[in-house]
Amino acid sequence: MIRMMVPLLLAMSFLLCVPANAKSLTGKARVVDGDTIIVSGERLRLMGFDAPESRQTCLSPVGIERPCGRKATEYLDLVLSTVDHQVACKTFGQDRYRRTLARCVIGDLYLGSWMVRSGHAVVWPWEDQWYLADQDDARLAERGLWAGQFEFPWVWRRAQ
Repeated sequence: MIRMMVPLLLAMSFLLCVPANAKSLTGKARVVDGDTIIVSGERLRLMGFDAPESRQTCLSPVGIERPCGRKATEYLDLVLSTVDHQVACKTFGQDRYRRTLARCVIGDLYLGSWMVRSGHAVVWPWEDQWYLADQDDARLAERGLWAGQFEFPWVWRRAQ
């Protein structure tokens, strides 16, 4: 009996963690950059990860400068184009810059997982660590950013 109650209790605890002002958005997404999209006219900062800024560059394994920020944006656009840009999102309030925070999925796969596992983004250390296993996988496989040298996006922004 207790085993049957565990999934119900987990689902209920998730509902309690969702802010009262949370809302669901479903529709076609337009990519702004590697961690920001627009859905139903609302600009959403995807939670849990940080992608390089559009102007940010990184070094390839052989030391050649490459546009990793632009590549992150292109990769997110490519992922969304496979489903005609249709996503389902849940908002979670705003960050200190008053951007709406959200987690978005394609089917049952989170966009953050796609971005971090591919190496086009890194875990945002000041939020939950949902995508840490994805980052470990990308780092060990030397995918994307992890194939060469890069500055974490928040370090790069601070230096600009």
